[in-house]
Amino acid sequence: MRPNEPSGASDWDDRIAMLRTEWARIERCAVAVVVREVAEWGDRLAVMRAEQSRVAADGNWTSGEPTLMGALWMQHNEVVLTRALAWLLRPDGRHRMGRALLDLIAERVGLPPLPPDAEIDVVTEEARRERESGRETRADLVVYGPSWTLVIEAKVYAAEQPDQLDRLADLWGEDIGRVCCTDG
Repeated sequence: MRPNEPSGASDWDDRIAMLRTEWARIERCAVAVVVREVAEWGDRLAVMRAEQSRVAADGNWTSGEPTLMGALWMQHNEVVLTRALAWLLRPDGRHRMGRALLDLIAERVGLPPLPPDAEIDVVTEEARRERESGRETRADLVVYGPSWTLVIEAKVYAAEQPDQLDRLADLWGEDIGRVCCTDG
């Protein structure tokens, strides 16, 4: 027989009584801890509410989609997004930003600045045929300036087609200085 192991029915009764007493004590302690923690929840919640109010007052508590296109459920529509970019890149657009965005993009990709009076055309979804294969390739967005042509290939959840960028470079690479009709 091991120590503290009951030997008879009376020993079992004593052992069960001792366990009941121990469990009751543990339960009282646990209840006291829970009551104390629940009492602290109110204070913690008040601190969190004050922090939320401060963040909201600073204009940093926002909800909803992060962009207008997301709110309109258009954030994944490549054609719509490309047309929106084209609208922003048109120097004479009703957005009244002039060439600010176009000049910034040109600078970022290493293109030389255009003169202030430069004629610029912005075209979306322009297609051309390859001479050898006769296959049609479409550029999502083309900006024609007097000293460079910028071709933008948009990708929204789409993979690049085989040799797509090479084809775009071949088909539009010689268009420097070409000014075409704006597609509106």
